[in-house]
Amino acid sequence: MMTKILLYAYTQKMYHGREIARQLEVHLPLMWLSGFQKAGLPLHQSVSFGADERPD
Repeated sequence: MMTKILLYAYTQKMYHGREIARQLEVHLPLMWLSGFQKAGLPLHQSVSFGADERPD
């Protein structure tokens, strides 16, 4: 699930973990990719883990 979310977020120019975590609650395509899960959504720490080296 995290891979799908990160790949989609990067294609939409969302690079910051907090922004991705916030968009998981309101952005319909991201909600769909996460399976419409309310509980257990990734926190910004887990979203940004490994995303330190973003593509330029």
